Amino acid sequence: MTLYEIITGCQKNDERAHVLFLKRFLHTMVKHCRRMVRDPRDIMEIVNHGFLKAFRAIENNFIYQSDNQTEAWLRKIMTNLCLDHIEKEVKKKGKFTHEIPDSAQPGEIIPSMEYRDMLDFLHMVKKKYRMVFILFVVEGLTHEEIAEQLNITVNTSYSYLNRARKILQKFI
Repeated sequence: MTLYEIITGCQKNDERAHVLFLKRFLHTMVKHCRRMVRDPRDIMEIVNHGFLKAFRAIENNFIYQSDNQTEAWLRKIMTNLCLDHIEKEVKKKGKFTHEIPDSAQPGEIIPSMEYRDMLDFLHMVKKKYRMVFILFVVEGLTHEEIAEQLNITVNTSYSYLNRARKILQKFI
């Protein structure tokens, strides 16, 4: 069965089509989320939520364009859910403990700033900059990994991090 046929079946609320859609993408999406989130229980919760979101969108107004476009769309859903999860986890941790110099390495963060303050400042930063900042600074991903996750170039990842850092440093 082609992906177009599977999606058409999902739009008609065909249970078999839902199962085929899951079988086609489940492993890939778990692997995708595993790159950003460490806890297997959290990963499964994110993936489940992501597929529910995808099924709702498919049933409402999704227009099939290609297999690659569909997978990219599903990855974007999962990426956004992972980033939301990461932001919530950072909030629980309470404070940042390291600096982020111009030549920052993955995992380095801004010194002793309360999370609430950082969150206020992060929300002043454009979402695309914030996503790169969180993946680099909090999750410790490399620019190559970030580029792959967000479907941007490595140079764009560097640029977004630098822009986010400059904006945040104005408030420190």
